[in-house]
Amino acid sequence: MLDAAPQPARKPAARKPAPTPEVLNLDFTTDVSLNAYVASYKVESHLQRYLLIAAWFNEYRETPTITPAHIYTAYRWLKWPLNIDDFAQPLRSLKAKQLFGSTEKGTYTINHLGLQRVAETTTVGE
Repeated sequence: MLDAAPQPARKPAARKPAPTPEVLNLDFTTDVSLNAYVASYKVESHLQRYLLIAAWFNEYRETPTITPAHIYTAYRWLKWPLNIDDFAQPLRSLKAKQLFGSTEKGTYTINHLGLQRVAETTTVGE
């Protein structure tokens, strides 16, 4: 009887990277500009930046529902680092923390808890 050699463990299949979102044609300059809005806050993490961008869209562009493309376009406009592998992942994390909601796949809406979190964020000069 032959001893069966153990099968080598399978390597997990390499995941395909998330697609880079498209750049949207958005107005970031009219009052209140996105640059002026974010300059008044001290944010350090991507989650804080996502909340801030979503709050700005909600408050100043009457756009409560956003997509990863909105965030990506804002990051490009603000010249923030683009070292995020999947621009939807922080949105999914914020939804899991119940700071965002979603009515359809790929769209996210900041809720009153997310807006409160932004209001509690330290502003520059404090």
